[in-house]
Amino acid sequence: MYTTVIFDFFGVFCPDITLEWFKKTVLDYDSKLTEFQAYCRHDYGTLARADFTASVAKLAGVTKAQLIAGVKAELRIDTKLVR
Repeated sequence: MYTTVIFDFFGVFCPDITLEWFKKTVLDYDSKLTEFQAYCRHDYGTLARADFTASVAKLAGVTKAQLIAGVKAELRIDTKLVR
C-alpha cells in the first residue's frame, strides 16, 4: 500500500540536476540558457526524452553519454524532506 505521493521532485526534493550540470559544464552558459530552457519543455511531454538528451548534449558540446553521466552525478536528494 502506498502512503505518499510525490508530485514535484526536481527543484523540491533535489535540485534541477540538468540545469546544475549545464551551469558547471558549459563555458558560455549565459548565451545558451534561453535555448537550453526551450529544450526543457520535455517536462511537459512536448519533447521526447531522447530528443531532449540529444539536443542538450549538442548544445553543450558533449556526447549523450557524458551528459547522462554528468547529470546523474548531480543527483542529491534533500533527506530532510524524505522520510
